[in-house]
Amino acid sequence: MAPVPNELLVELRNVFRERFNLSDLSDLCQELGIDIENLPGTSRNEKARELAAYLGRRDMVGKLAVVGPKSYPDVPWQEILGRYGYAPPAPDAGRLPATPPIQLTIDDLRLLVPVLSQYPEFNAPGSRQNLLAMAGVLPYLDVDVAGSPRQVANAVLLRLNERGEIAPGDTALGRLLAYLLGDDTLPQSARDTISVIVARYPLGISQ
Repeated sequence: MAPVPNELLVELRNVFRERFNLSDLSDLCQELGIDIENLPGTSRNEKARELAAYLGRRDMVGKLAVVGPKSYPDVPWQEILGRYGYAPPAPDAGRLPATPPIQLTIDDLRLLVPVLSQYPEFNAPGSRQNLLAMAGVLPYLDVDVAGSPRQVANAVLLRLNERGEIAPGDTALGRLLAYLLGDDTLPQSARDTISVIVARYPLGISQ
């Protein structure tokens, strides 16, 4: 599981400080199954900071995405959480069957490994990290990018595939593939491989 982005924790801390008093924070903690007395500090600001940090450490942001909109609908949870892949469930989502994660098969991932590992910007760890940042997927990765191109490509593709949808109609793997397709210098064989896979899965890429 990728760590919760620090930027999101900062936003949550600010929301807790600005929109919640101590009583509200206590109620929210109770709904999340947290004893507010166990959080360090006594002031609203301190409790807000520690609650955000606690949610990040315990990977409870997903639970907040369910509890928050129900009890505090005036807070823009969709806008805040959706940017980081924790979009609250849609209304009446509980009545529908759970949608399985959007994931490629291992065979299709294997087809993408040489495409990514042979991409020029993926040859050196420095430019490799820049590529992933420019593609908008670096926050969703917790892999070491300093290995060989093939090893890192394997790890990156597997991790992004596991991450699945990060916002409605937006997948982590789709972002990377869209970035590669946007490069006019991408070899046609690589472009064809990506296009076939994109046509097979709803990755949020328009061709």
